[in-house]
Amino acid sequence: MSFEKHLSQVVNGAEGSLSCLLMGQDGLPVDSYDHPSASLPFDSNTFATEYTGLFHQISTINQLTSAGSARELMVTSENVVALFHFVSPEYFLLLTLAPNGNIGKARYLLRLSASHLLRELQ
Repeated sequence: MSFEKHLSQVVNGAEGSLSCLLMGQDGLPVDSYDHPSASLPFDSNTFATEYTGLFHQISTINQLTSAGSARELMVTSENVVALFHFVSPEYFLLLTLAPNGNIGKARYLLRLSASHLLRELQ
């Protein structure tokens, strides 16, 4: 099943977006979409895979502290902003943006896309 339609709507809808991936919590990519003119400073699949371990730690911390399930994580670095949005306990979205990208609109589009993807994944 291809989820590219939803991923491309996020990338093409938020200024400065570079790529969007749907990932399994096991670290394996399900589907991805790169902006046609984006020059990614790294491999998005590798980036997302490496962060999967962090998600497991965040989930454990949230369970231990009764904070509830994590919904979103943002990592801001020198060359990229990474928005991670949990679709379900098994899947998450990773959107990478240029440092000057529209984070607010990107978060909104990720929430919309996540609800559509959740229905399709079930």
